[in-house]
Amino acid sequence: GEIIWSYKFDDTPYISETLDSLIFIGAGKVCYGFDLVKQDVVWAFETKNLITVPPKIYHKTVYVGCWDGNLYALDFKTGRLKWKYQTGWSIDSIPEIKDGLVYFGSLDNCFYALDEKTGELKWCFKCKAAIHSSPTVYGEYVFFGCDDGRVYALNKTNGRLVWNFIPKYSIKEDANNYITTPILSTPVIHNGIIYISIEGYVYALDAQTIEVSEGKKIVKPSPFKYILVSLICMVTLAVLLLLHFIAKVKIGHKKD
Repeated sequence: GEIIWSYKFDDTPYISETLDSLIFIGAGKVCYGFDLVKQDVVWAFETKNLITVPPKIYHKTVYVGCWDGNLYALDFKTGRLKWKYQTGWSIDSIPEIKDGLVYFGSLDNCFYALDEKTGELKWCFKCKAAIHSSPTVYGEYVFFGCDDGRVYALNKTNGRLVWNFIPKYSIKEDANNYITTPILSTPVIHNGIIYISIEGYVYALDAQTIEVSEGKKIVKPSPFKYILVSLICMVTLAVLLLLHFIAKVKIGHKKD
């Protein structure tokens, strides 16, 4: 635990992963590129409001959300702005990047998917409240919590609702009405199970989904159901062949 060195920022620093001896830090209204070898700032990108989440580094691009409503994409070596996308309100979550899309939520109640290279909007999904939870992508779906008290699973390609989970509601002692419990944590997924903390509980949710299509719920069967159907078909065919053979034998006996 001996101190090797330290560096003082004027505001609370939020630290990202490292890349090529650089670490990326959001502090106050500025996103910094910090050289761990030189132990000094090598670039600084100023925003119009506070940064309260760590930047995300992916494919040599630094993505950082800000309370000015923008998601910024910066060159990791120079801090040069590649693109920015303006949402309707502040961003207080860490984006997730997968298969060419950048996923993140905003306090404007919307969850967004942008093109990784251009920042072009691909789709957005409207929730019932602000989103502080950072998303997680697993398989064909993206998962996140919302201040409306739901855990959402969306199709990562088109943003269509797959399912949502609503835990129990909490109630304040001095209130007569039930209030929604905001879900702020980031989902963690392992072996097809989603783990998320909500109001002192850790929930384990099955990632196997019920997809909503044109107002109808379509159960997506597991591979075991296909195997079972195949076995039933094979047994049925075998029984029919056996009955056909028995019928032929009986006809042969009658002729004799």
